[in-house]
Amino acid sequence: MNEDITRVVTITPDIANDDVTISDLSTDNGYTSKFLEKGWHENEPDLSSIPRPARYPVRYQWSNKHSRDLYHILDVPNRDVIEIHSANVQAQLLGCGAPGEAVAEFKANSIHPGMPPVDCQGVTSSVDAIAAFHEAMKDPVTQVQDPFWIEYL
Repeated sequence: MNEDITRVVTITPDIANDDVTISDLSTDNGYTSKFLEKGWHENEPDLSSIPRPARYPVRYQWSNKHSRDLYHILDVPNRDVIEIHSANVQAQLLGCGAPGEAVAEFKANSIHPGMPPVDCQGVTSSVDAIAAFHEAMKDPVTQVQDPFWIEYL
């Protein structure tokens, strides 16, 4: 299944604490962004960042939760349905990851009532960043979203 994957996305940790993990994301064709996850909680589904260091295959496929195609990080031990989607703060993630343009401090209730529930760090412009990430991961000839390896350093 993974022998056809040639592209690589690298995730390099920048900020990591019990609440949040924010990393630097870089693609093999020069796209860069921040990458938001929950903090490390022993790989608990819906509550934890992804185990690292490690390398996982990623494929573009249907998301029932978001009713659209998204990238899914596969083969993470004891986990499933790990998507890469837009989010500004970790409270919007259930063990998934989200690209963003920059690290920011968010005040409680600053996104909508109850979100985030407390002051926290997150990422800005996630909707724009996910669109740019999808564009960067398209095959330049076929315009199909390429599968890739995600390497967590």
